[in-house]
Amino acid sequence: MRHKLAERFQSPLRVLAFDSSLRLVGLFQSYSATEKVTGIKHQVILRCCNGQMISSKGFYFREVPEDTIIDIDDLNTLTLLEF
Repeated sequence: MRHKLAERFQSPLRVLAFDSSLRLVGLFQSYSATEKVTGIKHQVILRCCNGQMISSKGFYFREVPEDTIIDIDDLNTLTLLEF
């Protein structure tokens, strides 16, 4: 268990934030970075990403799979449904 926990801290998971119109409005390098910008606790963001919650404060959050490329050009154009 400790080994898996240590791996998770070594490579933080990127998080996408979509607004209430389902457009991409944020690309974050970690849950902590997402929390700092949105003011939403990282535990809540995690629950949104893993499906325990749908959204929080008007935002929908998703983890970015390692093999997926998301860049700045996708902001305000990529939708949650396309992702």
